[in-house]
Amino acid sequence: MRVVVLERALCPSGTSGRADNGIKLHAHIREPMQQQYPGIYRDQTGTETIVVENDGHVIQTTIRGVTFTATMLDDMTPKTGYRTEQLTSFSFHGSSLTDYTLEFTMPIPIRIRQQPGEGLLAITLSMTSVADGLREELHLCLAIGNATYRTAVPSSLFEEAFLELRRHIPSDIVLETCFFCGLSDYSPYGNGLFGCLACFREHKAAYAAVQTKADLVRILALMTGLVQETDHCASFALRTPQTGYRG
Repeated sequence: MRVVVLERALCPSGTSGRADNGIKLHAHIREPMQQQYPGIYRDQTGTETIVVENDGHVIQTTIRGVTFTATMLDDMTPKTGYRTEQLTSFSFHGSSLTDYTLEFTMPIPIRIRQQPGEGLLAITLSMTSVADGLREELHLCLAIGNATYRTAVPSSLFEEAFLELRRHIPSDIVLETCFFCGLSDYSPYGNGLFGCLACFREHKAAYAAVQTKADLVRILALMTGLVQETDHCASFALRTPQTGYRG
């Protein structure tokens, strides 16, 4: 059974991403699963070994006894109920965690010369306070067997990082995640660093006709929900050039 969570705005306002130009209702698809990934957290206080939990919508981890949650990776916020002294070892920009580096590794489905397989995607996000706000640096590293592929430059959106990573991977390797699916797109109203990808798997014909921003706006209400770029489902169809609004 799929649990649908309604929230305001096509993409929640976060610390990064494109500008949000409107208020709409959208549905996050929350699958009945909980994945756990090994990770490391570093800040001015020290280095912590952590476990990152992901239910397909909310990302959660506990650091020094404090549980943080996020939907876009860069919006890590402590759960309510903690005393001020429990939070003094952390730095915040507004209510969100900053001045840290988060690293964790997750498996993603791949296909090598038409044969199914699995790669290990290492995600590294650094959040740093600067004079005019925050600096976000996202790096990706994909391990497939004995081979390793890395992004060469930092990004501030998962979209940019995945495209950069794809350029370093041999053409006979397919990454079978939602970002590379021909049934997904980003809202013209804006998106955050991660987890704001609209899925149209229940309206394939309508999405296939999308060529412009106006086309996508007209069918946006038909989306199945928002998914994470690293997700996968049985409806996966490899994206081809010039598909949809994002191409």
